[in-house]
Amino acid sequence: MSPAIDRDPPQWGDTADFSRTSRWATEASPAKVRGTASKKHVLRDLPRDWILQLWRSVRPDHKYRDAIAVLSLSPSRPGEVVPGDRPCGFSQGIIVALDTKGRLVLANRPLKSHGGKYGMAQSAVKIDVAAEWPIAEYLAQRCREQGSKFVVAVGSSDALAKAIKRVGRRAFPQGPTITPYVLRSQRLADAKAAFGAGEKTALAAGHCTDRTQSRYVNVEF
Repeated sequence: MSPAIDRDPPQWGDTADFSRTSRWATEASPAKVRGTASKKHVLRDLPRDWILQLWRSVRPDHKYRDAIAVLSLSPSRPGEVVPGDRPCGFSQGIIVALDTKGRLVLANRPLKSHGGKYGMAQSAVKIDVAAEWPIAEYLAQRCREQGSKFVVAVGSSDALAKAIKRVGRRAFPQGPTITPYVLRSQRLADAKAAFGAGEKTALAAGHCTDRTQSRYVNVEF
C-alpha cells in the first residue's frame, strides 16, 4: 500500500488541490471509437484473391468444409449456420440450392438484433457459379449429389470460428487472423462494389435498412 499512499497521500491537516486534473481522469482508458475493431479493416492487409487462397487450405475431408464454403460466398454470420429459433421462426441453417438457371442460391433466416426488432426475416444471395469457381462449383456439385438442394448446419459457431482461424493460419502464417466476420466483411465489400450502397447490399447483409451500411463495410477493391 505504501506506493499508493506516497502517490496519493491523505490530506490530513492540508487543503486538497482541486486545480489539478484528477489522476482517475488522466489515466482512465480512452473511450472506444465505434467501428475501430471492425473486421472490415483487416481486408486492407489481405491480397485480392485471399478467399481463394483460404479455400485452397481447406482439406477435402475437413469437418467444416461445407460451412466454410458457404461463408466464403455469402455474407452470412457464423451463428446463422447453427440451427435454432430465430425471432421470425426456426432456422435449419443455410439452405444451398441450384435454381433453374444453374445459379447457386444461399438462403437463411438472419439473426436479428434487439429482440427481433431489427433485421430481416429471410435473406438470400444468388451466385454465378462460373464467376465464383471453384468454391461455388464445389457447393453446386454438392447440390447435384443431394437432388438440387441441401442444408449446411453446424453445432457450434465458436467451433466453426476456431476452425476458420486455424485454416487462416495455414493460408497466411504471417497474419492477419481470419475470422468468419472477415469473410462477411469481404462479401459485403464485394456487394457494395457491384451494386453500390443500396437495397441489394442491405438485403445481402440481412439488414432491414440500407442507412447503416457505412458502419459495417467499406469498398476495399
